[in-house]
Amino acid sequence: MTPKTKLSHRRSKFHAMLGIVSSASLLMLFAQETPKVEECSRKLGLIDEALRSYLRRNSHQYPQSLTELLEKKYILDQRTLVCPKALASSDYRLGHRFMDASDYDPMTSYQYELTHMTRDFNRGLTDRELRLLQSRSPVGRRVPVVRCFKHQQTTNDQVLNLRMNGDISLGSEYWESDERHIFPHSYLLPAAIQRSQAPLSEQAPKRPRLAYPKGLINLAPYYTGLLTDCWPLDIGIDTLSPLMEGNPDFEPIKIADVLFDARGVVQLDAKVVKSKGPPRNNLSAPMFPEIMRGIKIEQHVDTLYVLHATLFAEEPAQIVGKLEFKFDDESTVSEWLKFGVNTGCWRSTLHAQVENWNSDTRMAWTAPSPVENGNLRLFVTAFNFQSKGSLESIDFISAMSSKAAPFIVAITASP
Repeated sequence: MTPKTKLSHRRSKFHAMLGIVSSASLLMLFAQETPKVEECSRKLGLIDEALRSYLRRNSHQYPQSLTELLEKKYILDQRTLVCPKALASSDYRLGHRFMDASDYDPMTSYQYELTHMTRDFNRGLTDRELRLLQSRSPVGRRVPVVRCFKHQQTTNDQVLNLRMNGDISLGSEYWESDERHIFPHSYLLPAAIQRSQAPLSEQAPKRPRLAYPKGLINLAPYYTGLLTDCWPLDIGIDTLSPLMEGNPDFEPIKIADVLFDARGVVQLDAKVVKSKGPPRNNLSAPMFPEIMRGIKIEQHVDTLYVLHATLFAEEPAQIVGKLEFKFDDESTVSEWLKFGVNTGCWRSTLHAQVENWNSDTRMAWTAPSPVENGNLRLFVTAFNFQSKGSLESIDFISAMSSKAAPFIVAITASP
């Protein structure tokens, strides 16, 4: 054995010994922590009993704080509100997360999830509003109401949760991710919850002026997402906000020499995105529709320009959707949307090739992604109806057999 080999062998033995020592120390730490976790769970059980009693006597309304349980004698011993790991300290701030001075409760080391604090990342909702809205989702009363962050160092970063249904268990700091088997966790985030509370036609930026060219179709009644939101919530964190850069009032924008009214997105479902989530007013309905029927046009059209793209990529020439154009003479013209032919993915990282387009389609807008490598892209397709009458409406239909989910940003009719 050479000196170099001997040194390497000694280092390996030393690292192995360190591993054994570290493992033994960790086991000892876990052994010491277990009684504290059990005692903490017992205290959370007492808090649960106090909360249930409070709810019964207060029209099923939760208290403003855990201290209120103490003040109104639902809890008699202040130490019930303190994790055993925190009893050695009179400052319980380390037991809280996302806490600032205005919502810190000095009487408890536990974080109460139903305060009336409004935080930037809650999109204007208070903690209380957000948690109560989350409890209306399929997750139901598995939403945590009291949490203890004191045991993370010895529980693999897990948090001890008291949930609305009385369950007490360890879980992730971001508890929403633990509920994936019930409900996609991203649909529990503030943007999705907020979107579920009002039609997007009301949330979308208003047309900044009354006098709009007639050909700029108002798609607000059909929006399933906003340009400034990550509307495909469980897919990524990009938005189409760069489309409106330098245009805070959402004035019509010119793309590929065509003026468009772009303020939101009409997104359809697909095989990949089909799941349960919160559109508009229903927290348990499909996230996106398979068909958007009756998009009103109601005017004579020579050429119709559609600004569009897809989420995800698909094999070339695969059908991802269809547009059905309905005229005043009750005739219908159908146009298939085929990937790589007359539509494409909005992310260049998922679909870099932009060749073999038909002559009526082109990549019309591109901008660097604010959060990922590559570019964001939109395409314009021109549909010609010079010999037809008045175009009354459009049905926008997903193929539902494709991985690519089509969406429309804007439509402009040229007489």
